[in-house]
Amino acid sequence: MGAGAFLGLRLFDDAGIPMEDAEEFLRVGLHMPSEVAVPHLIAVHQAGSAEVARFARADREPLVARLDQVNGGFARPLRFEVFEAPDADLFEVSSAVFDPGRAAPEMGQFRGAFRVPGWRRWVNSTTVFFALLGAVTVYFLR
Repeated sequence: MGAGAFLGLRLFDDAGIPMEDAEEFLRVGLHMPSEVAVPHLIAVHQAGSAEVARFARADREPLVARLDQVNGGFARPLRFEVFEAPDADLFEVSSAVFDPGRAAPEMGQFRGAFRVPGWRRWVNSTTVFFALLGAVTVYFLR
């Protein structure tokens, strides 16, 4: 992605994870400044050449974001979606990317997977840890 590109991620309301966990994880993982995070949408501003976007929310529909660009002087609506993968803690992300540095707006696709920390994974790892600890303890106490 070129200079000035935005990457948006929207987690659906019924994703089953605390939004704060997802926002914090994605912000750290993608090196996002905190001021670009808004409820149900996370935008990555990779260069300093454009204003923070103004976003409109649409419940249970792909979010339409209007990026009012300073560099280039034009605005372009983008759609962002997040799809849940078979793994309960894994989300596959598909988003439109807009680079205002080009003469004409170019729409592209970014696809990736992000493991979101949630209570289910914590419970699973904790359960496995204590099960192994118990097995080792029983083995040595015989």
